[in-house]
Amino acid sequence: MSKFTNGKWIVKELFTTWGVFAVNEGKREPVADCLEEADARLTAAAPEMYDFIASLAALPDEQCMISPMVHNARKLIARIDGEEEQS
Repeated sequence: MSKFTNGKWIVKELFTTWGVFAVNEGKREPVADCLEEADARLTAAAPEMYDFIASLAALPDEQCMISPMVHNARKLIARIDGEEEQS
């Protein structure tokens, strides 16, 4: 499982860029600096997207009618976790 910076990830407008920060116990920790707001929003959603894809990837093949989707989810999670098979 990938380890993300703890806390809820939020987007804040900076002077000329957009920042993504993890808020944990009232403290903000910088996560990313993005040129576009849309990129920052996508980045801020990364932990939630990961959790969703990981839950999909965990579905057993025999109980899932969407096995190609599950297979793709597993490949994506492996790539995010740095466990992708090199071709």
